[in-house]
Amino acid sequence: MGNTDVTVYENRPAQSIVCYVDSNPGSAITLLKDGILVKKTVNSHELESPLRNYCNDSGVYTCLSVNDYNTDGASIKNISFHVECK
Repeated sequence: MGNTDVTVYENRPAQSIVCYVDSNPGSAITLLKDGILVKKTVNSHELESPLRNYCNDSGVYTCLSVNDYNTDGASIKNISFHVECK
């Protein structure tokens, strides 16, 4: 699924990280920040988590998705989220 880099400025309008999954049936979707669980859903096609654009929101966010038919392991997408702090 690859990697994406995003840069925003501190205290600007809020952002969201959204994990979209094209799967049938739905997937278990997990969002991690720097390897720590942020949010998880099951039997779904989307997971959304809001960000406030504070300096501590910076990090590598990882979307993982898996369902009964992922025979080669989870699908993974990394998002490097950078907040430019004042």
